[in-house]
Amino acid sequence: MMFGYMFLGVGAMCIYYAIRGKGMAFNNHFPAQIKEESDKLLRKFFWILGPIILVQGYLDVSGISAQYGFIYGIFFGVSIAVLAVYYIIFRKKFGKILKESQPNEINKSL
Repeated sequence: MMFGYMFLGVGAMCIYYAIRGKGMAFNNHFPAQIKEESDKLLRKFFWILGPIILVQGYLDVSGISAQYGFIYGIFFGVSIAVLAVYYIIFRKKFGKILKESQPNEINKSL
């Protein structure tokens, strides 16, 4: 039940960031050449993820996900899949530019 309220807050925050297009999520140190395009991609990501998390929070607070335990797993899986797709798209679009623009210490392999 407490996670439901947290999900409602996080979902609302994602939708707020998607509408405004600025805030803490957009404060990054990306090069100027990709900043605008990466912010657009992040807004699209928030438009997709925000409603998913908001609905998940509502179902948890209303007790529906307690009755049907599989609902939580479905929403969790969809959220992780959206995160993975965002990461892959971001890396394919901007990975090379970020790698070239960052200091060498960051790019060293572990």
